[in-house]
Amino acid sequence: MRKLISTINNYISTIRYQLSIPEGRMSKKALEQHLKRRAQLLKKINHTIAAILLMAILQPTIALGYGIRDAIPALEGGIVEIGPEDVVENPPLPADYAIIGNPDVGPTHRYEFKMGVTYQYWDKVAYCETRNDANPTGNWKNGGRFAGGLGIMTNGTFANGALGGQMGTWERWGGEEFAPRPDEAPKLEQVVVANRIAITGWEAVVTRPADFAKQKGVPRQYVWSREGIGYNGWGCVKGTVGPSKQRTKFAVSLPKNQEFYCPDIEPLLYRYGLPVEMFSHIAWLESRCDTSYEDNDGGHGLFDIDPAKWKKAMAELGLTEADLHDPTSNIRVVAWITLNTEERMNNWGPQATAR
Repeated sequence: MRKLISTINNYISTIRYQLSIPEGRMSKKALEQHLKRRAQLLKKINHTIAAILLMAILQPTIALGYGIRDAIPALEGGIVEIGPEDVVENPPLPADYAIIGNPDVGPTHRYEFKMGVTYQYWDKVAYCETRNDANPTGNWKNGGRFAGGLGIMTNGTFANGALGGQMGTWERWGGEEFAPRPDEAPKLEQVVVANRIAITGWEAVVTRPADFAKQKGVPRQYVWSREGIGYNGWGCVKGTVGPSKQRTKFAVSLPKNQEFYCPDIEPLLYRYGLPVEMFSHIAWLESRCDTSYEDNDGGHGLFDIDPAKWKKAMAELGLTEADLHDPTSNIRVVAWITLNTEERMNNWGPQATAR
């Protein structure tokens, strides 16, 4: 019985962690999804604990050895690409549709998302836009009004622009989340913002200064939203490189059961241009949302990233071993992995299995 009580306490701690409100900026859509999951989890807490207690009465030998983590079924599956055509609303699932999950996880739903294109493409743009003798492949520290490796326009700040001034492209698509200017941001973050501009768009809930909102008679909070506008802002794309031909639209089936997700990391996933719901589920698959997770093969962190990838990422992103279990560093590494290969969606999916 002592082990059963400990199991229940651990379960309650996990639920409490999942119910907490994440810190930091969060898109309106991500916040709505998080609150919906909280409501669903709250409904299930009493039922789950009651089921465990009932099992303890009816089959005590099973219940006393029962672990919440071990009770959740193993999940496997994959991802399908939609292709360049527009996604239709509520499309039927084809017979051969790849599903992350199995009948044990209950109902699934179709999750459609966009992913930005990879380093390989943006390196070509940087080569054309900013290369010089000292930086023959592109100058990611290039200053000026059109800054960074990709020559993204920067002007003023988001706050000033939101109050009626002028903003540059860097500011309009949320680049200031990473640095005041493109040339002050790492290459990864410059590519993330470029993908927002060209493909995925960006949205955030913004809070105006109280005095300004009162004076102008406008809401203090509002949703700032920008869609992706394609590649036409880059002269080199028009004249030399051409638009990317990489696929950017994908779909996958994911469990409807909101217990199979890690909502606390979803604001960070959104910030780095990763499909929020899919990678929230993958983090649950890989580590059960445990930032301190380590496996027997040397994998670390929320996404159980293997040592070889960590070693390469540390050199590229300026990380150290102290960052192995930091959520932001984990997600930066995941973004770096997905942006470093045209097979970016195959790093997880079929390879993501329950631990």
